[in-house]
Amino acid sequence: MTSLQVDIVTSGECFSTLQTEWNDLLDRSTSSSVFLRWEWLYSWWEHFSVDHRLFLVLVRNGQGLLLGIGPFCVVNNAPGLPRKALTFLGRTPASSEYLDIIVDKEYEDEVGTVLCEALLKGKPDWSVLHLESLLPNALIGCRLKATQPAEGYSFDQSFLYESPYLTLPTDEGQLLEQIRPTLRTTIRRKSKKLDKQHGQIDFASTEQVPERMTGLFALHQKCWTQRGQSGNFRNLPVQEFHHSVAQRFCRSGLLRLATLTVAGVPAAHLYGFRFKERFYYYQSGYDPDFTTLSPGTLLMWGCLRQAIADGVETFDFLRGSEKYKALWTDQSQVSTTMILLPQGLSFARFYYFGRKLRSRGATAIRGFFEERADG
Repeated sequence: MTSLQVDIVTSGECFSTLQTEWNDLLDRSTSSSVFLRWEWLYSWWEHFSVDHRLFLVLVRNGQGLLLGIGPFCVVNNAPGLPRKALTFLGRTPASSEYLDIIVDKEYEDEVGTVLCEALLKGKPDWSVLHLESLLPNALIGCRLKATQPAEGYSFDQSFLYESPYLTLPTDEGQLLEQIRPTLRTTIRRKSKKLDKQHGQIDFASTEQVPERMTGLFALHQKCWTQRGQSGNFRNLPVQEFHHSVAQRFCRSGLLRLATLTVAGVPAAHLYGFRFKERFYYYQSGYDPDFTTLSPGTLLMWGCLRQAIADGVETFDFLRGSEKYKALWTDQSQVSTTMILLPQGLSFARFYYFGRKLRSRGATAIRGFFEERADG
């Protein structure tokens, strides 16, 4: 390939026109995260772009075909980051996962290298590259390591969190046998009880999505408030973002919004996405008044059964090692944070040096008290 054109897009209006070719490129890439879809990232930009500057890196061939996307933005002022940090679109508070650059799989080396070179040439616009929620073998990490000058930058990639997932069998009976015995017993016993109370599970139609999403927010917050904690949907901007995403994903056929009702009353909602051969379990909420039925567990089981029927290969529980996830699976994958820091004295270097010291100090303090407890 002899002719590649690189453009840096900073206009939200231009971003809004890219849906079709953006998603077409994602389908031609090895990146398979639903959180790289245009619907997700553009919705994030619509709702959370305050104090951010758009920094999309687009690579096209001589015929204008889109071959590469760097979905970035520059953060002007945000907690936990130095000023002018270059990050992925979709960062907090959206909890995006498995982020990366998007490159046509036929031209990964060449286009990936050109994209990263353009990123480094744009250095005057950013102070540090701070990318979260990458898989360890993310394409951008591989290409940056090969592209960055031997001197002038320090590169660091560190553990961020684990994301449990479950490789699905082709038969729900096999799945029932491979989960924890206590969970299997709960499913069988509570399912019989649910049947007696006229319980059922269904998935939202296009017309039902707004009402079901509002119901999800309410039950999620009700459950967490009863525990004395704040839930993930407590803020109106976050709710508005997910309303937008749900509507767009529904039109694209990716939304999986399930509801368990008992005698016609919603007892639990589960909010997820189906992209390629993967189901992404994003969030759920259940009514504590129905706790004796274990509605969250039964709704999860219903979604797993439907996923198997739909030919899904992997059920992804996403970030967090909560105890209930361990009842379903012992498989997990690691996500990382990648930092590319220019050499020399700068506020960013002092910031990350202080951050590392705080991290080591916290680890030492935890170790001290654990030793005291063991003694």
